[in-house]
Amino acid sequence: MSSVDDDLDYYMRRAAQEWAAAEAAAIPEAIIVHAQLARAYDARARALREHAAGVAP
Repeated sequence: MSSVDDDLDYYMRRAAQEWAAAEAAAIPEAIIVHAQLARAYDARARALREHAAGVAP
């Protein structure tokens, strides 16, 4: 992936996949892990958007 848009798409897609996995998980520990991963991907996508917009340092 060479562009910010590609990276952003990747992290947004991964976050959505992890949220879906968390919703489908039957074991509480799995729900927690998937939710943590989803939050991490969301945070990375947010940082990329802010950087691209010139908001982040």
